[in-house]
Amino acid sequence: MRTKPTTIRGRIALIKAKSGLVYGTAELVESLPALNLERMRHTQAFHGIPEDQLESAMENRWTTPWVLRNVVRL
Repeated sequence: MRTKPTTIRGRIALIKAKSGLVYGTAELVESLPALNLERMRHTQAFHGIPEDQLESAMENRWTTPWVLRNVVRL
């Protein structure tokens, strides 16, 4: 989940929040429209944001799904 959509496609680095360190790579294949709270609840299995943190994610605009494939942890 991200705060805004992107037109970037292809291999990207996954950077650990507030560390600046790359901890993985993935293929970015799609950027979907932002989700409302109801859709966030129904798609929790995909984005992994715990139920008790969904309202905070909404407030901070972490509502735009980026679809990743071939994720590799370094």
